[in-house]
Amino acid sequence: MVALERQPEPSRPMAGSTRRSTSPLTQLLSSCKVRRAEADGGGRMLVTVSWMGSLIWEVRVVMNVHETVSGLIKAALAAFAKEGRYLPSDDCALYPSRFSLHSLDETAKLKDLGARNFILRLKDSK
Repeated sequence: MVALERQPEPSRPMAGSTRRSTSPLTQLLSSCKVRRAEADGGGRMLVTVSWMGSLIWEVRVVMNVHETVSGLIKAALAAFAKEGRYLPSDDCALYPSRFSLHSLDETAKLKDLGARNFILRLKDSK
């Protein structure tokens, strides 16, 4: 009878360990993604914009991270119009949440806002 030798199991990193073994193919693919993101100007992000007062009026827009809030407002209004949802006015402001009292500065960059979900509503009349 032939005795089979038991092969030791490959060691796995512990649950909290950050050590990973990466193959050359994985390293190549990740470096290509980094180069492509740098060529795009830093990358893109998926942003959700909801119309205030409606739970179902929501659009998702892919934006460059260096785009401004005013660019996002224009893109969201265009996306609403493309779906056949026409808003009462083009004079809108973007808010970080439904409970926010102050709108976002239109010259602020999307990457600096720290959020991806926004509320669109008419500007307050002064």
